[in-house]
Amino acid sequence: MHFCSQHQGSKQQHAVLNVPHQVGTVILDASGKVVSSSGELAGDESVPSVVQNLLLDCGDLRFLKARRRDSDDSHNDEDTEEDEALERLTISFPGYQYVVAFDADHTYIVKQTVDTDVDNDGSGRLVRP
Repeated sequence: MHFCSQHQGSKQQHAVLNVPHQVGTVILDASGKVVSSSGELAGDESVPSVVQNLLLDCGDLRFLKARRRDSDDSHNDEDTEEDEALERLTISFPGYQYVVAFDADHTYIVKQTVDTDVDNDGSGRLVRP
């Protein structure tokens, strides 16, 4: 997959854009402007818009991360809270999913196919590997 040569990739970008079974990607800058897109997401403005609105609706998701106790200081019973941000969000549908990841300057959206099989009990339910 080829991206704009002037867009220097971060470690996060490399990891996200090299997921297996991807069929499309979009990279957004901090303001939400499309920096590059490819595959099924090339030129599609609806996916970035929906993802950005979803992220705005979600707000600050750090509260979902388990709080850890400081194990080095046995006298400190208060929870320690690190300044951590959401790293990745997956939006799943039967047959495909969107993986959304972030770094300080960009949002990366990857559309990825997902292998699905019909459950062996004949119910017709889709089973994720």
